[in-house]
Amino acid sequence: MEPLPASVCDQIGVSIEGAVAIDEPDVQVSLPVTVRNGSSFHLDSRGAAPLNISYHWFAAGTGERVIWDGIRTPLVPEVPPHSSQQYELRVSSPDRPGAYRLQIALVQENVQWWPGPNGKVPEITLNLQRRPWWTEGAGRPVFGAQEHLNHDRFSPYLSHRGFSRPIALFCETVNICNNDCIICAYGLQTRTKKTMPLAVFEKILRDYSDLGGGHLSFTPVVGEVFLDKLLIDRVRLCEKYPLIKTLSVTTNGTMVRLLDDDELEFVLSRMRRVLVSIYGLDPEEFRVMTKKNDYDQFLLGLNRILKLSRGEVALGFRLLKPRPLEEVHEWVTNLECYGASRARIIEHTPTYEYGNWVILDTKTPLPFAGRWREVVTAKGQCMIPLLGCQVFSNGNVSFCQCDDFDNAESLHLGNIMESSLAELYNSDKVRRLWDWAGHGIPEFCRSCSYYRPITELRDAGDIFADPLRMAGA
Repeated sequence: MEPLPASVCDQIGVSIEGAVAIDEPDVQVSLPVTVRNGSSFHLDSRGAAPLNISYHWFAAGTGERVIWDGIRTPLVPEVPPHSSQQYELRVSSPDRPGAYRLQIALVQENVQWWPGPNGKVPEITLNLQRRPWWTEGAGRPVFGAQEHLNHDRFSPYLSHRGFSRPIALFCETVNICNNDCIICAYGLQTRTKKTMPLAVFEKILRDYSDLGGGHLSFTPVVGEVFLDKLLIDRVRLCEKYPLIKTLSVTTNGTMVRLLDDDELEFVLSRMRRVLVSIYGLDPEEFRVMTKKNDYDQFLLGLNRILKLSRGEVALGFRLLKPRPLEEVHEWVTNLECYGASRARIIEHTPTYEYGNWVILDTKTPLPFAGRWREVVTAKGQCMIPLLGCQVFSNGNVSFCQCDDFDNAESLHLGNIMESSLAELYNSDKVRRLWDWAGHGIPEFCRSCSYYRPITELRDAGDIFADPLRMAGA
């Protein structure tokens, strides 16, 4: 957007909504805020002078700046004239205990900070004190080697009735895909291609509920969820388990053609978020990426999702051709069903960098502007398994939901039809997997390029309250 004139200062502002759940140092949480726009301008985070929400921290006693220019939270979706919009502001707290003042404000990059109506900046004083979750000795969770997790606020997300648990659970109900993308290891898997039996799926729901339930993702490691012929039955079955709080899925969109409008609307209505992977913005890019000529079918599927969804539809751009953000946004707004969609549409920043799945030939360059992510060789503990373990279509359970596409032995925990999820996740093997310093890096993880160190946990957003912040869907 263009720089706002000073005359609108009293017409735009941000306010804190409800209680502020920040009471510990060195954590990152989500803070509900509302941006109110009383001006005639559209407020957004695009262009040369994007408008974002941010914050400052000051020592309560001295007024000393402790954190200046905090994390930016973009205005997605935008705020039209004379309207308001709610957002989840990402806030990192100071790394030392003490009393602090937190100020929330809008900032137009390269222009100015906006103080809000009457020059008032929303401010709250907070006392931050570290409360450990566990102490040395017996009874520590499987995460006991990771002091980065030793915060009492993490305990509700990572434990239940004395058992350790992942934040969320990822369920591969089918490992069959309609695409064969050049950035995916789908064509290299040796596992039998199959659909998960309904009995296995219900065992997953029971076991996950026994561990406290929470968020369940239908996103497979390799596969396309809309090729699951039992998908509607599974979504209905989830309704019998109230501790399964939210559902989500990532899809390539093409195979929604297997469902009629009533069936698709039913599935979408039960999803907190549907993330559509977009493998190119023209037929050539799509064909090079997926090895398929289904670009038109993909567009039909995406438009049906936009038409029938009432929840969140996130657009994940996995591109090869370099494109300005304005071109990507224009492609979105030109979609047939964009203007009339009642979904909350989230546009992710396009990515051109792709992981190696441990097995892909990264010596061969990707087409156009695509590139391979480099492998980090000096690795400390990885945070990605915090998000959740993966249950494969045959009931096998993997420690990590990231890119263990072929059920690697070093991450294999057992089968959910032979042991409960609580038993599998609280095993000695999981305790060792959460202690790379003491037991070494798992063989599969040594060459994985998706690695993200647990030391960056504070920078990952509040993945405990909102695992979709990192997982996508």
